[in-house]
Amino acid sequence: MSFLQRLQTKTLPQKRKLEEVQKVRHKSFPSDPYAVRLLKGKCFLHFASDDRFIDDMGQVHERRPTEKLRLTYFSGGCAYFAVDFWPKLFAARAKDIELNMKFFDNDVCHDGEGIKVFIELDFKSVQTKDTMIGLTQTVRTTVAKFFPAHEDSSCWLLVSDSKLKRGTMVNGCHIVFRSLIINACKGHQLCTSVDAALNAAFGLRGVVDDCYKAEKTFLRPIYAHKMVICHNCEGSDHMRAVCDICQGRGRHGHASVYKPHALLTTEGVETDMDTHLDRDLVATVQSTSIVARAPMTEGYSIPKDEPIYMAPTLRRNKTNHVPGSSVMIKSQQPVTETSTLNAIEAHIRAYHLWYSNVQISTVHRSSTNIFVNVKGVGQNHCGIANRVHSSNRIYFRIHKNRFMEQMCHNDTCKAAKSKTKQHPIDSDLRVKLADMVVKKTGPEAHLEFINKI
Repeated sequence: MSFLQRLQTKTLPQKRKLEEVQKVRHKSFPSDPYAVRLLKGKCFLHFASDDRFIDDMGQVHERRPTEKLRLTYFSGGCAYFAVDFWPKLFAARAKDIELNMKFFDNDVCHDGEGIKVFIELDFKSVQTKDTMIGLTQTVRTTVAKFFPAHEDSSCWLLVSDSKLKRGTMVNGCHIVFRSLIINACKGHQLCTSVDAALNAAFGLRGVVDDCYKAEKTFLRPIYAHKMVICHNCEGSDHMRAVCDICQGRGRHGHASVYKPHALLTTEGVETDMDTHLDRDLVATVQSTSIVARAPMTEGYSIPKDEPIYMAPTLRRNKTNHVPGSSVMIKSQQPVTETSTLNAIEAHIRAYHLWYSNVQISTVHRSSTNIFVNVKGVGQNHCGIANRVHSSNRIYFRIHKNRFMEQMCHNDTCKAAKSKTKQHPIDSDLRVKLADMVVKKTGPEAHLEFINKI
């Protein structure tokens, strides 16, 4: 009996259906030909549905590898490997493009190693390619002012296909500079300055998607597909179990991809992309990626007429604008105690039926709050918007004194976060959280905390 036939039998309980769905998601990831090809190198693959890692020999490991996170998959999971593995990955990706194979990559760059300068523009309507070239010229001029001594400010214009978003056809573009390498603080400064320049020149405000807000930066490469909510089952737990379009995943690959449209250099605008793709596809894949294969670009300086910007998630220090410096993140301590993590996960699963099968991904604490990232079935269900997000994941904030509430990274949901339900936490979990406060502030804070219960 096939998988769909077993799911369609009325005698199969709903819980068993969800378990079968998770098995399909679990098995679909390593069977992907692109992921299997990565296994032949020094690479570790991580499952989306549990905490196991597979090395290049096919062995399963429970511990996180020492290599850094380099790649995430929109289809689920991620890959860890050394920086010298990137050329092999670019070659494999070029082969997939040549054979017209679908892949779901999302490149990851780390702040201390350098990131190529890139600007992501998300439009609220469909923009013509000629209009995007004009916008790219303005972006290139603005960025060049920050590198007065650097002669090469050439950049790629990567344009996405039009797609339907909230009832409106929209598109976007990525502008990737070939030889300018920076850190996260500089990137946030450039994004904010470019946004102001586009507003002054074209009246466009808020089209720049700032991706430099943390120590890891992500960007979808050319011809990579993104997963979207299945239009047939809409990601519903009980409907997707028998959906023959998404095969129980609740999502499927979107046809909209980013393709090279133009290369802007000092000589002019080159729009004949077939020459680059046919001559050396591997070099084009590497050049359009944000992965930096060179040291930080020297000579960066903020023009006198430009205000200094700093992301709320980044803390400014004396070395932020020095070549090779690393970003400083606001201090948050990870929570690793197993009993506390289990208690938090149980409270989240009891928060709503949507989250009855979610798993904890990471937990960090500040002086007054605990922030919990989740993964698995239900990670996109948002109670604030009362719908399933296509890409945004929800997370939870636990106030150490009284309650827990669901939060969302979506900008619209952030503005309407007052709609979220505050779920009280029981006394057992409060005591566990109080013990965490003890380690930081001493027994006096513990007594004061316990008296509030």
